[in-house]
Amino acid sequence: MKKTIAKIVAILLSVSIVVAAFAGCTKQVTIECTCDCCQNAAGGDAANAGGSGLVAKDNFTANGKSGVDCSKMPSSKADILALYNNVANATKHAKNMKYQEINEGAKIAVETIVFDKNGKELSAPMMSAVQKLIDQFSPKPITKDVTVENSKVTAETCTQEEKEVEAKDVGAALETMLPIKDSADMSSLKEDEVADAKIEEDGNFWRVTITIADSEFEFVDNKTTPDTFAAHGMYTLQAKDLITSFGGSAAINTAKLTYKGASIVALIDPNSGYLAALGTYLDIYGHVTGQVDLLNIGGINGDLAKTTYYSSYYWESIG
Repeated sequence: MKKTIAKIVAILLSVSIVVAAFAGCTKQVTIECTCDCCQNAAGGDAANAGGSGLVAKDNFTANGKSGVDCSKMPSSKADILALYNNVANATKHAKNMKYQEINEGAKIAVETIVFDKNGKELSAPMMSAVQKLIDQFSPKPITKDVTVENSKVTAETCTQEEKEVEAKDVGAALETMLPIKDSADMSSLKEDEVADAKIEEDGNFWRVTITIADSEFEFVDNKTTPDTFAAHGMYTLQAKDLITSFGGSAAINTAKLTYKGASIVALIDPNSGYLAALGTYLDIYGHVTGQVDLLNIGGINGDLAKTTYYSSYYWESIG
């Protein structure tokens, strides 16, 4: 998750610094986020939440077949997962494709921030400043239109906040673009890592919904990223994104996180054995500890309510 959690942490730290600057804060304070972005995240009303809005492009075209047997719709959890793994990996192995990626950004829900020292409570103007900080640091959605030829990105356009931004992936290998990052496969999920798997007909496609078992883990340094079930099927966090120092004046030390209810929704074209659309839905909860040296703030503790990071992929052509 590119820079996502680093920005979450920046919010926690920035809130600490702003509060201290305005109030000379020296006693314990709890901040509950009530801004729109937090309420949206907590309510789970992100676009395509749960994959309900995932549809294939009207002009989806598959050139040839992937080699995956889609002659019969599976019914058991094991067989549905096996089908998804095979189709997803065959899709990533395809040498030529055009697709669109929509990364919805992080919808951050800060449940509480606690300063370890005692002080007076925040005033309404200070809470307003906190809410603006959260809005400012929340990673914004980005849309990418990607063309791949012979497993290399040959064209890319990126749009953020309705403005075209610099494309940086031209020439990159396909394996760096689609989940799982830096792997030839898109999914290596095993049956015991999956809480549930369902399949149903959806027009000309098969809709597969996979719910990944929860993962609890801890970041203790910036080099060690614990393995999680979700990481076997989607982009997740890296320790270096979170455990970091901010110019020698502040640092995040540890993080105990949970991926809860993460899910994958895929539209499979049974005629070709390729994916037509894919949605990955990562829900993050957790507790972060840190230290702020500025203004003698000291230790901080932050809790995240449901924070979401959703991405969708829509193929125009493949094969």
